[in-house]
Amino acid sequence: MDNNPATKQMGNPLYFPYQFDNKGACTMLKNDLCTIYDNRPLICNIDAIIKTFKLSKSGVYRQNATTCNMEIKKAGLDKKFLIKIDEL
Repeated sequence: MDNNPATKQMGNPLYFPYQFDNKGACTMLKNDLCTIYDNRPLICNIDAIIKTFKLSKSGVYRQNATTCNMEIKKAGLDKKFLIKIDEL
């Protein structure tokens, strides 16, 4: 979870206006689906972030995969959930 106060301020393009439940999931998820998908905040839309900030798509995907893999390992989940970064 992001503890950076800047992302919690309206006006910040990466502002996240929703809460997380006790398992760390966004409260806008219902049955593992986003209930606000078409109107989700920028922070929830990787392709929009890439376009807005003129970032490298492959670089952003690789960084996200690296972060996911770190969290998977930290949580002690099965290695089958790891993302094969060399295939991105």
